[in-house]
Parts: sequence; C-alpha cells; structure tokens
Amino acid sequence: MIGVAHPDHLLRKGGARPGDVLLLTKALGTGLLVSGQRQGQPAATEAAVEAAVAGMRSLNRAAAEVLVAEGVRGATDVTGFGLLGHGLEMARGSGTRFVFSASALPALDGALDLAGVGVETGGGGHNRRFVARAFELDPAVSAELVTLAHDPQTSGGLLAAIEPANVAAVEAGLAAAGVPSWRVGRVDPVADGAEPGVVLSV
Repeated sequence: MIGVAHPDHLLRKGGARPGDVLLLTKALGTGLLVSGQRQGQPAATEAAVEAAVAGMRSLNRAAAEVLVAEGVRGATDVTGFGLLGHGLEMARGSGTRFVFSASALPALDGALDLAGVGVETGGGGHNRRFVARAFELDPAVSAELVTLAHDPQTSGGLLAAIEPANVAAVEAGLAAAGVPSWRVGRVDPVADGAEPGVVLSV
C-alpha cells in the first residue's frame, strides 16, 4: 500500500454528467514548444520555453483542492494523451460526449505558430490514432488548433467537468488560489446507439 484517500475527496474520470461545463487549468502546447526548441524553430523563443517550463513546474495541488472543496467529482490531469485523449478517457468513463470549443483552447505563447509550420511530436501522432475512431472534427477548425488539441503535455493542468450552477464558484476559488482557468467545452449525452467520444468544434 502506498497511501489512502477518502472516497468523498476523489476526482474521478467517470464523474462527468451531460450539461456539465468543461474547465481547464493550464494552457496547452508544452510538447510543441519543447519540440520546436529542439528543431531550432524561431517561434520557440527563450521566453516562450521558460514560460512553458514554469507551467510544468507548477503543481496541480491547489487546483485539485479547490475542485474537491467545491464538490466537483469529474476530473483528470492532461498529460501524455493530450486534451482530446484524456477527454476521451473521461467521456468513456462517464458514458458521455465531450464537445470542445477550439476557439476557447488556451495556447502557450508560440505554440500555434509552431503548429503552423508543421511542428508536431511523435506523441501527438500517437494521440491522433488513439482518438481517431471516437473523434468528430468540425472542418472549420484550423489545423493548428487540431494539433494543439492532440499535443501531449508534460505536467499539464486539470480538466474538470462542473455543474453549470457551480462553475462561477469554482472559477472564483481557483482565481483566489492563483490558478488560471478556461471554459473549453461542455458535456453532451450520447445519442442512442452511439459510442462515447470527443468533438472539436469551432
């Protein structure tokens, strides 16, 4: 045994419910920036990489404490499988459909520029294959944002599914704890005969 946890203080992948708002606590793009730096891409500036590293060093403890205190049950960290991969895990765990708004996704400085010149990690390609069968893409979404949504993260933020009536309180609690947050989508029910999945819309 390596530890214990109170059952009322757990954040579960299967805790999302239709109607929930999806909240993210760190900007995306660490994989793109690290790869861009290795390739010598101009958009991977020293300042941009330093900002990404600072985010990686920031723990999710404060965010998790706020979510638990506000009664949130559905959440996961966003790491190697990227936003869409970890979103799919939650959607499957809760029997729902996660609809992400591409225009609402927070990007680290330089990340979209790097995606625009073709930078992508090997993990990003794996993530595309992982979600492919359960992924619906709005053709109006730019290729750069699609890459960002698949980008594997190192020490990424938390993705939480929150009841609409509780979103403002959660956002206020996170802000008071010094944790940024972005509303990035919603949880929909799964249509009859359909499988849980993820959607990237405009």
